[in-house]
Amino acid sequence: GIAVKTTPLEDMQSRIEGVIARKGEIDILQLSGGEPTLHPRFFELLEWAQTHPGIRYVLVNTNGVRLARDNEFLAGMAEVAARKRIQIYLQFDGTLADGQRELRGADLRDLRERALARCGEIGLPVTLAMTVTRANLANVWATAEFGLRFPHVRGVSYQPFFTSGRRSAVEAATHVPINTADVVLSLIEH
Repeated sequence: GIAVKTTPLEDMQSRIEGVIARKGEIDILQLSGGEPTLHPRFFELLEWAQTHPGIRYVLVNTNGVRLARDNEFLAGMAEVAARKRIQIYLQFDGTLADGQRELRGADLRDLRERALARCGEIGLPVTLAMTVTRANLANVWATAEFGLRFPHVRGVSYQPFFTSGRRSAVEAATHVPINTADVVLSLIEH
């Protein structure tokens, strides 16, 4: 296996406790960065966060690979779902193959749909997180309609693509950025 550098669980808990001490209760604790489901103590962190009196809700950003392919992981997530106060924020770049290939280098629709279906089987709420580019902008309404087919999908989060650090200077100079208004206008037009 590949060695993955992770932050120790105790360090994460200490940081979160520091935020609670300074600001009070956390409405939503969002676990993100890389792929949080790969942390070796992921389930311990979730149990701690879900039962912590200072944390109201947990949101896990994920690409959905483990949800789609790992039965043992899914069984663990079923226990997490039963504790409530949690939602998956599933990377979902639309219903078209082009949007998938542009952003992820491959058509991942089948994997995402499998992850989504398996979340439904265990009663785990999901928000679809769509990175919006010029290539998939016309597909934002189709993504909303897709999400409406699943009772456990609570919404779609449209995130305009941000080019900083992802493209060469030449590509960035010729790229026409997407903003929230572009997304709203596309939703209205469709």
